[in-house]
Amino acid sequence: MSLHLIRRATLALLVGVCATHAFAAGDDAKKTQLARRVIELLKPENLAVGMVQDKGLDALQQARSALISNHVAPEKAAAALKDMQGDVQAFVDQASPVALDAAKKADETVVMPFLLKNFSAEEMQQLVTMLESPVRAKFEQLMPEMRRGLLDKVVTDVGTKMNPYLQKLTESVGTKLRKAVTGQ
Repeated sequence: MSLHLIRRATLALLVGVCATHAFAAGDDAKKTQLARRVIELLKPENLAVGMVQDKGLDALQQARSALISNHVAPEKAAAALKDMQGDVQAFVDQASPVALDAAKKADETVVMPFLLKNFSAEEMQQLVTMLESPVRAKFEQLMPEMRRGLLDKVVTDVGTKMNPYLQKLTESVGTKLRKAVTGQ
C-alpha cells in the first residue's frame, strides 16, 4: 500500500470521527436546549416557594392547635390567629426570594443533569410538546374542580360510615394527650 493511500485512508477516518463528534455535539446541544425548555415549562422553583408557604401554613396550624388545646376563648383565638397571619405573610415575603434563588441555582446542578441523564433528545421533545399542550393547561385548570367533586362525593358516600372511626380516633388521641399532660 502506498503512502498516499495510507494518508487518504487516515484522512477519511479522521473526517468520519470528526463528523461523528460534531453530530454528537449537535445532538448534545439540542438535548441541553430541550432540557432548558422543560425546566422553563415545569418551573421547579415554584416547589421551593410552595415549601415556604407550607411552612407558614404549618405554623398557623400548630398555633391553632395550641390555642384549642389550651382552651383559649374562640374570640381570643381568632384574634390571635389573625394577628399571626401578618407574621406568616412577612415570613413568606422574606423567605420566598431566598428559596427561589436557591431553587434556580439547583435547576442547573440538579434538574438539568437529571433530565440529561434520564431522557433522550426525542423524549425531551415529547416532554416539551406535552408541557406546552393547551389540553394539559386546561386539565390542570380543571383539576381543583374535579378534586372537589370527587371529595364531596366520597364524603357524602362514606361520611356517616367514617364517623365511628373518627370518634374512636378522637377519643383515643384525647385520652393519650390527657394522660401525657396530666400524667394520669
